[in-house]
Amino acid sequence: MKAWGFKEFGNTPFYCFDVPEPKLEEGKVIVKTISAGVNPTDWNTKIGIYPYDIFPFMSGWELCGEVIAEKGTQHNVGDIVYGLINFPEMAGCYAEKVSVNGVDVVPIPNNIPAKKAGALPLVGLSVIQAFDKISAARGKSILITGASGGVGHMAVQHAKNYGLHVIAVASSKNEDFVRGLGAGDFIAYDKEEIKLSGDVDILFDIYKEAFPFEAVKNGGQILTLQERKQQEFKNINYVYHVVNRNADDLLRLTKLIEVRKIIPHISSTFPFSEVEQAIRQVSHAHAKGKIIVDFNLQP
Repeated sequence: MKAWGFKEFGNTPFYCFDVPEPKLEEGKVIVKTISAGVNPTDWNTKIGIYPYDIFPFMSGWELCGEVIAEKGTQHNVGDIVYGLINFPEMAGCYAEKVSVNGVDVVPIPNNIPAKKAGALPLVGLSVIQAFDKISAARGKSILITGASGGVGHMAVQHAKNYGLHVIAVASSKNEDFVRGLGAGDFIAYDKEEIKLSGDVDILFDIYKEAFPFEAVKNGGQILTLQERKQQEFKNINYVYHVVNRNADDLLRLTKLIEVRKIIPHISSTFPFSEVEQAIRQVSHAHAKGKIIVDFNLQP
């Protein structure tokens, strides 16, 4: 079968490898992949920001697919499931078939097609798990950087679920999109500086190239997804979050999507033959929503 990955770190090609079919093991399912989400982590791994010592490295961490075999799990053959797979270890979700721990996948939301559901687990879990770590009381203000991207566009919506006043930072071309998600105020980083100083209760730090920590008021909170140099923030609660696989949280995400409290947006869809192009596009960090690989799309 075919699977995408790379042979070395750096700005060098990805390859579509011929690899063995996955073997069925106890507690696992074999999934025939229908769609897989594309994330900046795929590119950051390729250029060596997250060093692994496995080559070839098979890329991709989230998918949706059909269960074609199972052994000792709660799933049945024919189920359509989605999940964050084996993160942060190698998962290889840009593959025609993937062996998956049965506890890491759940049925997809009933209002999202399988060709889109593979884009949801990593960003969705990142958002709902991150919000669990902060005091997000109704009426507080939250500044969200990278608000139009995969994580950001879900974070804006989830912040509104908490009754927060959202100040969104994104490119000017994405203002209408982000305001449509529920942002009350908008800062176009390509046209103006972030001039807030001690004005916001919470900073959700998503976008690596901007870290407006000065905006956070005394006694406020910084919630970051970025590995930044350690700084001492006086009277500010600083929380670094790394997404983790959790079926209960994935079920919570499913419910939020089904009741339309979070509505995912897909900005671009690529066929399986163009995985490399999809990953290179997400590396530019200007996507509006998520980028996805549709395994049934013809090039």
